[in-house]
Amino acid sequence: MFFFDMVRNLAMLSVVLYHAAGAYSTVTPYWPVHDGSSVIADGIRELFEVFMMPVFFFLAGYFTLPSLNRQGTLRFLTGKFRRLGVPWLLALFVIIPMTLHFTRMKANPDLVHQPFWQYWLTYLADFGTFRIGLLSV
Repeated sequence: MFFFDMVRNLAMLSVVLYHAAGAYSTVTPYWPVHDGSSVIADGIRELFEVFMMPVFFFLAGYFTLPSLNRQGTLRFLTGKFRRLGVPWLLALFVIIPMTLHFTRMKANPDLVHQPFWQYWLTYLADFGTFRIGLLSV
């Protein structure tokens, strides 16, 4: 369906712009690289944050039932796990810890840091905790 392809393309473009604006935004103190600050970047982040993921969820839900009926439950879930679950697990256990470790090293170059594998073991031991400010769950 051409219309939904165009909606998906616009949503993907909004995700790219959203993440590119992070380097220039003042509302992203957690962003690893800051190349300046811009009110326009702040506006882009605030605008796209509201609708980009709901658009993807709507499109996924719209096409789920026909795909599920066509493929069957097991084949559908297996395909979704291969396409979404494996990259998610890779990001969760490899990419995110690497990003956190090297961002921390860059932020504090005077401190002696532990090697990545030691940090990774600490990350895994702390896995499943959820912290917001002073709260921990």
